[in-house]
Amino acid sequence: MVLHSLRARIALVFVVLMLVAQAAAYFVINSVIVKNAHRGAEDQLAVAERVFGQVLHSNGDQLTQAAGVAAADFGFRQAVASHDSKTVASALQNHGDRIHADVVMLVDLDGRLIADSDGVGHEGAAFPFPNLIKTVARKGDASSFGMVNGRAYQLVAVPVKAPITIAWVVMGFAVDDVLAREMSTLTSLDVSFLTVDATGKWGMLASSLPENKRASIKDQNQLADDGYVTRVVRLHSEGRTVAVLLERSLTEALAPYHRLQSTLLLITILGVIVSAIGSVLTARSVTRPIAALAQFSKRIGQGEYAEPIEIHQHDEIGELAAAFNQMQESIVERERCITELAYMDRLTGLPNRALFNDRLQQAIAQASRNEKPLAVMMMDLDRFKYVNDTLGHPIGDMLLCEVAKRLRSVLQRQTDTVARLGGDEFAVLLPTDDLNAARLLATRMLRALEQPITIEGQLVDVGASIGIVTFPENGKDMNVLLRRADIAMYVAKRSNLGFVLYDERHDQNSAERLSLMSELRQAVEHD
Repeated sequence: MVLHSLRARIALVFVVLMLVAQAAAYFVINSVIVKNAHRGAEDQLAVAERVFGQVLHSNGDQLTQAAGVAAADFGFRQAVASHDSKTVASALQNHGDRIHADVVMLVDLDGRLIADSDGVGHEGAAFPFPNLIKTVARKGDASSFGMVNGRAYQLVAVPVKAPITIAWVVMGFAVDDVLAREMSTLTSLDVSFLTVDATGKWGMLASSLPENKRASIKDQNQLADDGYVTRVVRLHSEGRTVAVLLERSLTEALAPYHRLQSTLLLITILGVIVSAIGSVLTARSVTRPIAALAQFSKRIGQGEYAEPIEIHQHDEIGELAAAFNQMQESIVERERCITELAYMDRLTGLPNRALFNDRLQQAIAQASRNEKPLAVMMMDLDRFKYVNDTLGHPIGDMLLCEVAKRLRSVLQRQTDTVARLGGDEFAVLLPTDDLNAARLLATRMLRALEQPITIEGQLVDVGASIGIVTFPENGKDMNVLLRRADIAMYVAKRSNLGFVLYDERHDQNSAERLSLMSELRQAVEHD
């Protein structure tokens, strides 16, 4: 492809435009990807924070309900009322095991431990979470996070009533890796439970992270530098602060988009290749339709109208092709009209004499090759001249149309032909039919014409005379067959027989009449 050619220029323009468009799209999409990844991670953290709060609240309600069931147990209340430390401790242990509590404590009204699930060693010690007792005394139940023996627990407290409050039951559920993994599954984030001291230093309590990644968590700024979007949620706690850390890795968030970037790069390369190929094809698509139009014009000039030009374009070339096709259709329509005028009877719509003769010639040739018979019938209407003279030519024309309609209805095959030869004379061609079939058809035709014909309220009475010949018995030439069918028709008309099969004697009588008429004419001329 020459560099200065039209094809080369089109290809260069397409390639440059594609490169510029793809490069701009790549940089814009990459910037949007990064922003969307950050925004998506932040939105995910916000949703996760709400879900986390709802889950903790739901867990607290369930734990409070379970603790309330234990506090309402009659046996447990009797044990508390008896002030038997060992019995109370045993009862606490049993109820704690029943609801899977990790720590169970009984606190008196003065805020001192009566017993706990670890035994009686803490009896009389001050309860380490006095605000929890104050809240349950005020609201009827309470929940909080707190540290017991170096471990974090979600604590719930309910009163023991008999029927007035005689003590407080506190149950604790450990904040451990199992809880962290459950929260991680719900939020699709990494979840870690931390303690935060006065200096802001973090201490790990439990996490959904593997052990080898927990040590790298130092503070929120360090996580941001490592490519994490984080959110710290401080939990309602007493004593040391307990918080939950929600993490979302930007590397993981961007991973699907990295595949998109690779796909975009591949699309860019393919786009350049496709644009180069497409530019060549575009140049060809401009020249090929023009060549096709030229070839199409030559075919029209040679009289070939069978196939339209097929150019499926919606541009100027397509419009030109459509104009050529319309021109071809107009030429075909005009030739059809000319052919119809040449071969069809305009009044009845039947084939005329020229078309009938052409079909008869073809039928004779085919019958000769296949050694098959055919039949020809000539029919003339009786009393038609009287109808024309009496009722007028318009009624006569309508009568001819009605006769043509009835004759067409009698024919049973598409290969049969009924034609109007002129005036009130009709002809029928029956390829591959013998004499018996012609007799039956002639009978049906006469019966069809015997039915009353009413034209504009006027009952018209006409009949018909039919002459029948067969090939090859009565002749092997078209003119011979037509002449003999005409002779038989006039014999039928004179004899008022409806239809007559041709006989050679009819031909001799015709010759004698013709000779007699010639002699009479000569005698008159010499008289």
